[in-house]
Amino acid sequence: MYLSIHGTAALVVAQSAPNPWLAFIYSLFLHLLLDIIPHGDEFLIKGFAPKKKLRRLLGATIIDGLILIFLLATYFISTSPTNITNIGWALAGALLPDFLEAIYLTTDIPFLKPWHKFHDRLHDFFKHHLLWTQGVLVQVMVLTALWLWLI
Repeated sequence: MYLSIHGTAALVVAQSAPNPWLAFIYSLFLHLLLDIIPHGDEFLIKGFAPKKKLRRLLGATIIDGLILIFLLATYFISTSPTNITNIGWALAGALLPDFLEAIYLTTDIPFLKPWHKFHDRLHDFFKHHLLWTQGVLVQVMVLTALWLWLI
């Protein structure tokens, strides 16, 4: 799933988590569960040369990051939340797995290889890959469900 989905899921978790540590743990766990859903971004960088992989990953991350910033701004403007600490820790837990994945994909740091293999297994859990366009539809549906939960 894209960062915007994981970030929005973190907002849902932050609303109900009793403390920041649980917000972090719940968001981390929810990230892993969401990655099990076939979502069409599995082939974003597979099969490309290293420089093109990095450009595609960076481009997708920038666009997705801007969408996440817009969604967070919309949330903060429309709700005036009081649980800012929970939100910060929930976001950290929700985004950490993909941050670690990006570090591994761009540096090949050996101690992150087990994480990379685990993360890939989650994406392949159902062994059913979607086309990118189908994946966008799935992710829009998940994002819509999360926003409906928030409001």
